[in-house]
Amino acid sequence: MKKTIEQNKYKTKLLAVLIFVAITIPLLAGQCSSPPEAKTHDLNITITGSGQVELSTGKICKTSCTESLAEDSEVKLTAKPGTATTATETTIIWSGDCSGSTDSCSLKMDSDKTVTAEFDINGVVSIPDANLAKKLREKLGLAVNEDITKAHMLNLTSFDTGFRFNTPDSER
Repeated sequence: MKKTIEQNKYKTKLLAVLIFVAITIPLLAGQCSSPPEAKTHDLNITITGSGQVELSTGKICKTSCTESLAEDSEVKLTAKPGTATTATETTIIWSGDCSGSTDSCSLKMDSDKTVTAEFDINGVVSIPDANLAKKLREKLGLAVNEDITKAHMLNLTSFDTGFRFNTPDSER
């Protein structure tokens, strides 16, 4: 009987230890968990034409690519024409969250971003109307026979050419 009482005490102590461990381990596990992951945003880059985009992070996109970047980080994208051309032979046109025709674009990653870099060799715009072409060249400060490129057109602000399209004769 004395042995049975001893065994019951042992079982009671063992049960108490098991309950303590069952409660304590999950509590400690919660304190030892890893910190939450930093929030990121995706930068989706599409490339058309012959060239690549270099990111300030060191990544080089030769075709379409996606880069996950830390929230609120700054990233600079630099367009590099393909080896078969030079920068003077290529018009770079940004669209999406970047715009314009410079060789670089900077973004703050406060949301997902989408950018297209178009490498357009020679980028010449055909303007069939000689008078309109002359007025555009004057406005852009180009020589009489100098080509008007897409880059020029992107930098052009509105101006009055004196032309009226699709207007009734009474309004001309």
